[in-house]
Amino acid sequence: MLHKYFKSTNDMFWNMSAIIYSVVLYIVGWAGILSDGIFLNLLSTVALGHSMIIAAYLIHECAHKSLLKTAGQNEILGTVLNWITGSCYGKFEDLRYKHIRHHVDNADVLTLNMHLMLQKHIFLRKTIECLEYLHIPAIDILMHLIQIIAPWIFTKNAAQKKRTAIFIFIRTLLFFIISVYEPLALVWYCLAFILMLHVLRFMDAFQHNYRSTTGLADGTYIAEHKGDSEYEYKHTFSNLLSSQYPKLNWLVLNFCYHNAHHTKPNIPWHQLPNLHQQLYGDTCSQIIPFKDQLRCYHQNRMQRIFGDDEENDEFPKKMKDRKAVGANGVSFLTAF
Repeated sequence: MLHKYFKSTNDMFWNMSAIIYSVVLYIVGWAGILSDGIFLNLLSTVALGHSMIIAAYLIHECAHKSLLKTAGQNEILGTVLNWITGSCYGKFEDLRYKHIRHHVDNADVLTLNMHLMLQKHIFLRKTIECLEYLHIPAIDILMHLIQIIAPWIFTKNAAQKKRTAIFIFIRTLLFFIISVYEPLALVWYCLAFILMLHVLRFMDAFQHNYRSTTGLADGTYIAEHKGDSEYEYKHTFSNLLSSQYPKLNWLVLNFCYHNAHHTKPNIPWHQLPNLHQQLYGDTCSQIIPFKDQLRCYHQNRMQRIFGDDEENDEFPKKMKDRKAVGANGVSFLTAF
């Protein structure tokens, strides 16, 4: 019966496994943080966070229509999975449009100029800087908060006011019920959500050194490198969690094989390691070592608040020298 929703039996096995893993782990995680026992709570927080991470990368698959057979099926599943990630306030099609523009235009095309906003509002900037210094992903949290109030601040989202208000009411009610039953569970949930944000933006930060541009909402941006595959390859990087133990890359649904993904965006996640090997073998010049990325992610977190506009061909060298800044606020879970 399920075969009709997938392109092949192999796709059905791997994709259903990932979906079931995310949903079951999400339920188990919530059960654990609602239980007594600090060790169980901590373990369940990690489980809950990872269920959100897998759900997020499944949404990415849905955006590329590579999870299920039809566009409509992918949209429905992506919308459901958005509830697991907590990004349900934004419409799936809006998230998809922003991400596909990233692929088509070879740029990080945004609606909101976060850097300009922070420069204008000093108190907000100082707050963001303090939180980011403490390794709290304030930029991403702010982006999610803006997504919640988007229908009241962006004209193009005004038609979504009723839909968003209903979702706000439902989630607020659920969180209120949980707070009455077990107040500490909300703390564990917030930690799980922050874990998801950290992993997603850790993966996003150094996968490109594209120059960010605004104008997504009104289409006023200029795609300087649209269709330029050479530019795309030179400014795209594969940040494997491990080359020696490739199964570890499944922790992020192989999203780290990013050059292979950009070469064939509609290839399912479980085929990316083989595609990477076919394309580059063991000699891909665009691979960023995990330890270099981790050091840059930590050491340059304050500079990353305002991003890095240098489209430098020496980016891998900058990574090794711990000078790479990376991108911020480009998550595919927010439509701005």
